[in-house]
Amino acid sequence: MGLMLAFRLFVHLGLPADYRRQFRSTFGYTLRRGQVDADLGMGFVAFHQINFTREALRGEQNASFYSSRQREAAERLPAASG
Repeated sequence: MGLMLAFRLFVHLGLPADYRRQFRSTFGYTLRRGQVDADLGMGFVAFHQINFTREALRGEQNASFYSSRQREAAERLPAASG
């Protein structure tokens, strides 16, 4: 099960992510040191933190759980056309 988690983590973060170079470097370093549990934990936490931060910057999430006014204001803004 742990091997499957590690494989899926590497496929989802180590291949398509724009931060894959940093992920691969850190993943390889901790793997060589035998810290497989640290690899899995780091990968899961990093994935969620990066996605949460990007959503907050786009106005899709609150920057914190205590800033609902900021999110409500962002929802009223017109969408930027690209």
